[in-house]
Amino acid sequence: MTTPPLPNASSIGVNYQMMDALARVKRVALMLVHRGFRILEIRMSPIASVITIMPEVECSSLGVAEISRNEHRGGMDYTMVVSHDGVDVQWTVTKRRSLS
Repeated sequence: MTTPPLPNASSIGVNYQMMDALARVKRVALMLVHRGFRILEIRMSPIASVITIMPEVECSSLGVAEISRNEHRGGMDYTMVVSHDGVDVQWTVTKRRSLS
């Protein structure tokens, strides 16, 4: 009889870091989808995977830290990020310039 692997134990094999990153991304993606967020993109890396979601009012419930600002003619883009289980979840909020 074989013993099942522990839930947070590293996987076995040559690409164990990527397999572990994939498992973390899957857990975070499922959590986001169950909470009603829309996933736009997933970038995988054994060091820092990123899930980009559609900006929603509920994003603030995830926690937030601003990582960049990009000014353009129409206003300002603010890229926000929060880390869950070692996976960065990010979204961009655009603030339009007022026409006054």
